[in-house]
Amino acid sequence: MSSKLTVRSGSLVTLAIIWLICLLGHGGNLDRDLFSQIHDHGTKLIPIADGISTLGSPLFLCVVLTVGAALLLWLQRIRATVVFIALVFSCRILRLMQEMTFALPRPNASVAHVAGISPYGFPSGHAANSMATYLGLALIISARGPWRDLALVLALATTFAVGISRVFLGVHWPSDVMAGWSFGCFWTVSVLWADGAAWRSQLGFRSDKAPARFRDSSDY
Repeated sequence: MSSKLTVRSGSLVTLAIIWLICLLGHGGNLDRDLFSQIHDHGTKLIPIADGISTLGSPLFLCVVLTVGAALLLWLQRIRATVVFIALVFSCRILRLMQEMTFALPRPNASVAHVAGISPYGFPSGHAANSMATYLGLALIISARGPWRDLALVLALATTFAVGISRVFLGVHWPSDVMAGWSFGCFWTVSVLWADGAAWRSQLGFRSDKAPARFRDSSDY
C-alpha cells in the first residue's frame, strides 16, 4: 500500500470517527459548555456572525457552484465540472438524509435569530455544504497548480468561519458543526478519490504520464 493511499485511508477513518463522536455526544455536557462559551459570551459578535453565515447559505453556495462550474467549463475541464456539480448535490442530499434520520434538535436559542429553519440540526448544513463546495472547488480547480496551498487555506478558513458563526448565532450545537465539517470533508475526499481512481483505470496509465489533453480531474 502506497504512503499516499495510507494517508488518505487514515484520513477518512479519522473523519468518520469524529462524526461518530459528535453523534454520540450531541447535546451532552461538553456540547453545552462549548455552546455557552461561544454563544452566550459572544452576543456582541452576532451581527458579524450573521454576515459570515451568509457565505454558507444555500443561495450563496449555489452562486459559488454556478461560478465554479462556469470557470471549469471555460477551462474546458468537462469531467471536472460534472464531478464538482455531482459532489455538491450529493453532499446536500446525504446531509439532509442524516438530518431526517437522526432528528437531533437544535439548541433552544435557535429561533432567536433565524426564522424558518428546520428544528433538527445534525449535521450542520452550512458546515457540510460549505466544506463540499469550497474545498471541492479548491481541490479541483487548483489541481497540480502552484497556488494550490493558498486555495486550500482560503477554502478551509471560509468553511471553518461559517461553521463557527452558526454556533455564535445559536442555531447549532458545536457537535452539529463538527459533524458537518467531518462529513463534508469525508464526502469530498471520497468522491474526488474515487473519480481519480476511475479516470486512471479508464486511461490505463498514470495520470501524470498522460498527454495534456487527458489531464482533467484525475489527480487531486
